[in-house]
Amino acid sequence: MKFSCVNLEHTVFNRTLFQKLSAVFPENSLTGIIGPNGSGKTTLLKYLAGITKPIKGNVYINNKDIHTFNNRERAKKNSYLPQNTFISYDLSVLEIVLLGRAAHQKYFSLWSDVDKKIARECLKAVQLDGFENREIKSLSGGEFQRVMLARMLAGQTENLLLDEAITALDIKHSLAFLELCKKLCENGKRIVLVIHQLELAYRYCDNILLLGLKNGKSLFGETKKIMTKKNLTLAFEVMTKHEKDILSFYSAK
Repeated sequence: MKFSCVNLEHTVFNRTLFQKLSAVFPENSLTGIIGPNGSGKTTLLKYLAGITKPIKGNVYINNKDIHTFNNRERAKKNSYLPQNTFISYDLSVLEIVLLGRAAHQKYFSLWSDVDKKIARECLKAVQLDGFENREIKSLSGGEFQRVMLARMLAGQTENLLLDEAITALDIKHSLAFLELCKKLCENGKRIVLVIHQLELAYRYCDNILLLGLKNGKSLFGETKKIMTKKNLTLAFEVMTKHEKDILSFYSAK
């Protein structure tokens, strides 16, 4: 399945955050969206997910505009995880993951045995088999994010779009989550992730979409070709150091 965007533009109060933004997201790959605060990363991800319609530009799935699909059809193509996901009601882990099956359900129908089997398989895929009956509020931050990922997997979409999924996680759980994302990509998923941890983006992402350059310019391509010292200095106004697969920062510009 081809997933792409062409000539996207976003302007806030006469300030153009990005324009003429085009990209074809490769299959079986992890793409990181990076850029300074206020550069339009979340807005871009919502455009890609089909949640928000861009004023200019288009998002395509198999060369078909994403907004020609109805909500149910679109939910079978893209799974989206927003920032700061909060669940106020008491549900079990299995019940949360089953919500990812909603687009495949007939209205007012009960979860089928097939749905439950798929949900359990998704929990196993994120290394949470045996957690089915745990209350969602009893989980750690890392476990919660893996449940959210399992819910996305339950939708059986090829594209997973995540907004700052590791921002609130410690380094151990961040590494585990990104390792899991890499494994899912190897098994056929396409993941687009808004990420602030540039060192981890450099290490784990196959491709990078860099926002925040002058005049709304953006860059897209293989990670090592985009996250260069020059480009990162222009976008973030910091000095960087590259040593093999390790990226570090040592001073403000």
